[in-house]
Amino acid sequence: MIAIKMTTEVKIIADSISPTGVRITTMQLKYPRFIHSELMTHRTFCISGGAILEFDLPSGSPGSRFKVHRMTVESFVDKWINGAASGPSSKHNGLTLNDLEDSVFYSAEEIRIHLCMVNRHNLNFLCREGVIEGAFKKEGSWTAPGKAWKTWRESTGTRRFNIRARLSSMKLRQVNESTWAIQHTTINDCVISGYKDVFSVSAGDTSVIASENHMILTDSGWKPIKELEVGVDSVCVYKRGTGVSPSRFIKIDGRWTASWNRQVRQDVYNKQGGVCALSGQPLNSNFHIHHLVPRHMDQTKAFDITNVIGITPDEHIKVHKKQGWQVGVPLGSTFVPIDKIEYAGVKMTYDISVTGEFQNFFANGMVVHNSRNASSSRAIPVNRMLKYVWNDPAIPIYWGSNKPGMQAGTELPTFRRLLAIGLWKLSGKAVCIPVWCMAKLGLHKQVSNRLLEPWLHIYVVVTSTEWDNFFNLRCHKDAQPEIRQLAFKMKSMLTLSRPRYIDYGEWHLPYVNCLDRRNYSIEDTIKMSAARCCRVSYVNHEGKRASLKEDIDRYNSLVEADPPHMSPVEHQATPAISGEFFFFNLKGWKSQRWVLESQKAKE
Repeated sequence: MIAIKMTTEVKIIADSISPTGVRITTMQLKYPRFIHSELMTHRTFCISGGAILEFDLPSGSPGSRFKVHRMTVESFVDKWINGAASGPSSKHNGLTLNDLEDSVFYSAEEIRIHLCMVNRHNLNFLCREGVIEGAFKKEGSWTAPGKAWKTWRESTGTRRFNIRARLSSMKLRQVNESTWAIQHTTINDCVISGYKDVFSVSAGDTSVIASENHMILTDSGWKPIKELEVGVDSVCVYKRGTGVSPSRFIKIDGRWTASWNRQVRQDVYNKQGGVCALSGQPLNSNFHIHHLVPRHMDQTKAFDITNVIGITPDEHIKVHKKQGWQVGVPLGSTFVPIDKIEYAGVKMTYDISVTGEFQNFFANGMVVHNSRNASSSRAIPVNRMLKYVWNDPAIPIYWGSNKPGMQAGTELPTFRRLLAIGLWKLSGKAVCIPVWCMAKLGLHKQVSNRLLEPWLHIYVVVTSTEWDNFFNLRCHKDAQPEIRQLAFKMKSMLTLSRPRYIDYGEWHLPYVNCLDRRNYSIEDTIKMSAARCCRVSYVNHEGKRASLKEDIDRYNSLVEADPPHMSPVEHQATPAISGEFFFFNLKGWKSQRWVLESQKAKE
């Protein structure tokens, strides 16, 4: 096997534990940018488990394309993580004994037949050992009451089948933020975010419960719940009945339109010489009668033979798609004023990540959205980026064969694998040429650097108090090999690290060392840490160690911007009195962002 070296790095920048025993850890990560979305699906915008998701599934009936399947967020996430509903294990052919009567006695031979077992030797053994309660021999055959057999079968266990591939193909409703039409997306990840304070937002006949940071689509753009105002903001919801249902016009003034259509079919056929009025193709016996002026526009023309033509079924479908009214009752979107916002207590919350250009989906009929700091290709000089791609490109570690589903198949044979690796590296070097030319033309790096991203590594600072769910998902055998490798390194580093005790009033400060703490005030070191988290380094993008003044200037430019850039101040934190509650995305710790926004709210 050919080993492919993938440059992933994990460094623990700060590791602290509070007086309540809650651990907070900040890591600096380096990994291929092409797996960045796998890490960033773990978000802090959390929605309550009771929210209803709506999926459009194939209807299976000729009259409609889809049928609506509704599922709560809690149920979907449970199936995503744990699999389908619990059922009998594969033991004994997956069969149960639920249909046995408790008080009726059954022989081991009857149970063998019931479970389609080859022989009854194991059943006899269980009876002899007393595993089957109340078993006794009758006429040379072991016998026991139905309840005892059922208790034994249930004790042999159940299992849940992995259905993530099926769930990830279900068509979830979302809104196109350019056209406001309803379209479909798919889910690519789910996260259990833990218990959090949540708020209920009501608008018309829709409502949703989510954490205060969860983003809601309003008539003035995306806003977190905590910034919404009753009577000021309107939220995006379903607009039903934007089409016209054909069923409303099957009977007009007591007269059935279908009956009249049958009566005039022969006259229409003769008038058109037996050919379709639109395509000129011969009309078969199943041709359709089409109203030139739709019935919903002018009901007086519903029974006017000069207003109808005979066309083939295929042409009829094309006509109505163009007209856009008689293809069901399509959904649309509209904005409805918020009626009420109220605290809804502490609830288990979840986060869902979707694919596609628009990161939104409908929950309870309202459009909702899907904290980390990462080095941005917009901020790094082009020449350095070119050097990275030319000398140290990011390369996959597993070159699996193509197959349906999210997981790759077996690895390619040696020759094909070597050829694929060579093509990957060659593609990176080839794209360096136009990027270099763009830089010479004076194009800004925020444009040209984008072309290099598939071959780049990315540096990320991540701070969290909750790691278990991430490790459960990303250390799993079904995870992408590159993210799985990174997750195992992170888990190992977390296991080996020993957190530093931080007392009340003290701070967890990434990128701040003992000398910094001794020489500068807490206020200055908080600003220093935030500036360095923003850069994902002690040094600036030119490779020089920043001065205190440069760090403070960077901090001020972040928090005083309009709107402010607050993600770098989510990594500095001080212990909370209670270790049970979340303060934004941290449990038992108050981040600098939480402190700043709490002060702003009081003002």
